[in-house]
Amino acid sequence: AVSALLALHCVRWLLPAARPSRVLLLPGGTLPLTPTGKLDRAAIGAELSRAAADAAAAEARQGECALSSLESAVAAAWGEALAVDPSLLRRASSFLLLGGDSIKALRAARALSLRLLHHHSHAQSHAGRWGETAAAADQADYGTIQGPFAPVELLRRPSLRRYCSFLAAAGVRAPSVATEDDSSGTQAE
Repeated sequence: AVSALLALHCVRWLLPAARPSRVLLLPGGTLPLTPTGKLDRAAIGAELSRAAADAAAAEARQGECALSSLESAVAAAWGEALAVDPSLLRRASSFLLLGGDSIKALRAARALSLRLLHHHSHAQSHAGRWGETAAAADQADYGTIQGPFAPVELLRRPSLRRYCSFLAAAGVRAPSVATEDDSSGTQAE
């Protein structure tokens, strides 16, 4: 009831870009404060993370089908950038509501450009290096990322479903899992 009233108030007084997509009511109805009387941002962040995890768990209980390989790869990159367990992410998950910002979008975009295959990119040479992407994203040159991996594209489409649909329409795909001959039976001693 309070959430609906607040949503109506936001529609009346805020520009569309400034309207919240969800409202979280904190227990007790007051904002948490530090001992010095300042806003406790860490406590608010913890409450938002808990609410996001609760929402993800509720979605999982509803029996949503498994993510596609592209969605799983994007969820893994988001998980790294946002410090969130990728298994909690669902198609309706929002990068921004999970704590994403422009810097985290840049990190996720860099990781995705290394992981995913795109017909206009050089990412095919990096496709097999799944384990190295987190370290490479941290040490990479954060110059201009263009095309479908540009961070602005993620910020324009913050839900996992919409962003993956955009990437698929742009020709991006997850690399297929290659079955390499590990020669486990014929090792020379």
